[in-house]
Amino acid sequence: MPGLAAKPIIDIMLGLPALNNIAPYIPALKSAGFHLQPQMAAAMPDRHDFAKPAAHPRAVHLHAVALDSGFWRDKLAFRDALRADGHLAEQYADLKRQLAQNHSDDRAAYTDAKSAFIAAVLAAAAGKPHDKPLSR
Repeated sequence: MPGLAAKPIIDIMLGLPALNNIAPYIPALKSAGFHLQPQMAAAMPDRHDFAKPAAHPRAVHLHAVALDSGFWRDKLAFRDALRADGHLAEQYADLKRQLAQNHSDDRAAYTDAKSAFIAAVLAAAAGKPHDKPLSR
């Protein structure tokens, strides 16, 4: 999202008609310099992950997901909520900066620590009750 504090990594989602339809896209992804990350499949079976370059530090993560998946819908709903509410986007940016300091060497902890905020935003976007109210 333009202007939002972020790691120096570009995240891209590739929407597929079905998750098992990845094979026709692999040659083009390989020719563009993307490398399949099969070790991610056990933890995240709802997507295929690719990285560019193959070794760290990586510049791009590409997540191939089914267009009808919860992952696809949630990522777009979260993006749309941040785009629609500048204050909410600022809160998220502040949280990310704080977590980056607290978890600079632990990506999993950084990601986990964002989950409550993201869940609250998604629940609010869906009009559902959630555990922690968003401050406005």
